[in-house]
Amino acid sequence: MEAVSSKVWTAEDLMNMPEMDGKCELVEGELIVAATGFRHDRLVMWIGHLLNLFLDEHDVGVVGGSDMGCRMKNGNVRCPDVSFTSKARAHEYVVEDLDGFFEGAPDLVVEVLSPSDRVESAKRKAIEYFENGCQVCWIVDPRNRTVLVLESDGTERLLTDSDVLDGSHVLSGFSVPVSTLFKRPQW
Repeated sequence: MEAVSSKVWTAEDLMNMPEMDGKCELVEGELIVAATGFRHDRLVMWIGHLLNLFLDEHDVGVVGGSDMGCRMKNGNVRCPDVSFTSKARAHEYVVEDLDGFFEGAPDLVVEVLSPSDRVESAKRKAIEYFENGCQVCWIVDPRNRTVLVLESDGTERLLTDSDVLDGSHVLSGFSVPVSTLFKRPQW
């Protein structure tokens, strides 16, 4: 990710700026733009699709994409690649301004590592999500075909192709073989 300028940005600046190429986040007053690439985008869309298929059968919440800004308590605006928010939390945080940022973090966030991302930086983001209401974070690594599952209580599990990813207590009943995550996006 690359900083755009030396200006100190605010969440309002980010909301009102013209559309940019790439995903934008606001971190400590810096506007960060990330171009992620074809494989990353395909994998993000595929994970979102799998979650939406589950939600078609179980109407328990909503899936968000990478353009959904989440305003953190510290003023940062983060944009998880994919997220799930329960119906109760979606109504609680979004009802006032459907066009504004989500206040806090979704219940489940998914960060897919792009070629320039590192697990350590994704884990730092996860801590910020947890401090803002997130319960579970999946860090998906397409290069190593793994998913690191982090929970707000400090639990970590590293899943490989032979494991099954589940929704934990946040998305009860959801499960998918890790190998399925990486099948389709390789086109």
